[in-house]
Amino acid sequence: MTVKERLIQFINYKNLSAREFCRQCGVSSSFVSNIGKSISGSYLDKISMQFPDLNLSWLLLENGNMLNIQNDNSTLQMESITIPVEAWSVIKQQAASLEARDRQIDTRDRHIDDLIAMLKQQIMPPAASKKAACG
Repeated sequence: MTVKERLIQFINYKNLSAREFCRQCGVSSSFVSNIGKSISGSYLDKISMQFPDLNLSWLLLENGNMLNIQNDNSTLQMESITIPVEAWSVIKQQAASLEARDRQIDTRDRHIDDLIAMLKQQIMPPAASKKAACG
């Protein structure tokens, strides 16, 4: 079975149309029909964020079960699997991508904080606030 066929099997299991699956994942409506031999890391990120119960090892390599195991505390646990070197490199690339995004978000947060501080100074500069307090 191909990656595309396994994804379609999961979509059917979820009782979704391919279009609705794509909408929920935030990908183009033709994503499923255009899948080739594999799915790139950025798309896997989107799918796994929207459907954490999907076992990505099963999706990519047909290892294990379609679904991640759910325990009594309603938290997901990955079943014990052996990950081939090729899959491990994809996982490492995804981790690096997430770390890079985290750094970008941190930088943007600092820029936003700086802009807020600048706006506050323009709305009420320190000298004006002192005059208002004395005044």
